[in-house]
Amino acid sequence: MEASREAEVIGGNTAANDGTLRKGCRRYHYAYVVRVPTDDWSLEVSIVDRRGLAVASFAHISTVDPDTATVSYRLCRAATVPGKFRIKGTLNWYDDPSVPIPAYVPVTRFRLARP
Repeated sequence: MEASREAEVIGGNTAANDGTLRKGCRRYHYAYVVRVPTDDWSLEVSIVDRRGLAVASFAHISTVDPDTATVSYRLCRAATVPGKFRIKGTLNWYDDPSVPIPAYVPVTRFRLARP
């Protein structure tokens, strides 16, 4: 009897470390991972502050981006409120180039506190 194979997990993840919202404009980082059955995918990411406002957004596309990466983005303390942030992702993969197939990406949370 052939050993059973676990189903391939399809979806993505994001992550960011808690940190301090420093004076001036600084670089911060988040990471993403994409796990889909084809090499054709797109991942849209938004970083949202505690007020519900998007403070950064990105589009990652399989033709130019790896399926696992750490990305830097810039925030300025004068224009950003400290507190809890969320990373929201929308992932689509393609078996047929004209039909997107959505895949699950859970919302991730992190905190940028006052110094």
